[in-house]
Amino acid sequence: FQVALIEHNGLSVEIARFRKDINDSEGRSSSADFDVTLNEDLARRDIACNAMAMDLNGLVFDPFNGMSDIEKHRIQFVGKADDRIKEDPIRILRAIRIGMQSFEQPVFTDDTFHAILGAFGNEKENLGIVSQERITAELSKIFTLFSFRHLKNARLMSLLKELMCQECVFGSKWQDSCWFDQKNPHHDEALHQHVFRMTSKLPNKLEFKLAGLLHDIAKPSTQVLNPKTGFMRYIGHEVESAISARELLTKMKFSNDVIDKTVDLI
Repeated sequence: FQVALIEHNGLSVEIARFRKDINDSEGRSSSADFDVTLNEDLARRDIACNAMAMDLNGLVFDPFNGMSDIEKHRIQFVGKADDRIKEDPIRILRAIRIGMQSFEQPVFTDDTFHAILGAFGNEKENLGIVSQERITAELSKIFTLFSFRHLKNARLMSLLKELMCQECVFGSKWQDSCWFDQKNPHHDEALHQHVFRMTSKLPNKLEFKLAGLLHDIAKPSTQVLNPKTGFMRYIGHEVESAISARELLTKMKFSNDVIDKTVDLI
């Protein structure tokens, strides 16, 4: 579909006609029907707070109560969550990213929360049909936004933990670290909890966040008993984690520059 870019006083505005998307097998819009109303155009959006319009007189059109969601820091899909995800599964990541980007503590509604978890549980038919490039573009934004305040948000942290387990993200290597007991008095948290806490305190730059998330990814595979202390130790885990990080980030199609900087940090 055609979009006109208007620049005025240093502000760029994209203008497009009302439309209804016709999706391809990957869930992406491949063609469009332009004989639609404003409400039909807004109904194709993903998140309710992203489905509002305003005319030249300042009159707001809000058929899905997006303004109320903004006031309550609420994230919910337009209409039925499962339908919106089926139309384009990248909306799973967009919902998480918009929540983190827009609100101090996003509130995921029951319908939205369970629909996203359900989609994570069936990756093959959801993120599994989306190109890795689109996924990685959204992940880069999510990782960069992640900060200490998010640790208090139980639903968001549950979604992020499950997100990391997707094969298009860190897959089985992250699954191995979930609730992994380090069996060492210097580490009183499950491994993934430690990783999230550390990452949340790092600068909001992509390579720092990736290094935080992956710096201990090889701990489960390098765990050995120290016979003198009776505790576990992880000899060479930083080297193995760097190797695993390079493999994972290459698979996820990050740029060579981001990969090299991340590995160096690890």
